[in-house]
Amino acid sequence: MRKRDSVFRDADGFNVTGARSEHRGIELAADGQLGADWFLAIDASYGRHIYDFDVVALRGETFVSGRDVDTAPRWVGSAELPYEPSDTLYTQRVAVSV
Repeated sequence: MRKRDSVFRDADGFNVTGARSEHRGIELAADGQLGADWFLAIDASYGRHIYDFDVVALRGETFVSGRDVDTAPRWVGSAELPYEPSDTLYTQRVAVSV
């Protein structure tokens, strides 16, 4: 994905206008049953987010085309472990990591 004329918040919490960025990545998901009542769902994504413009902001911060967007994580994932012993009871534990 390519974004143009966007507004984003930099690492210091200031808005930068007229920004351009490029985003590429992959997402994976796996679901399975672990017995009669237990399930497992794992999701993960890897993305590369880079600046696509050069500018020196008013505060002196420099944005260089080709560098990573400093506020965008490369890895994001989650794991869910639902338990459904009956049609009326359903519980779930979710763990998220970055």
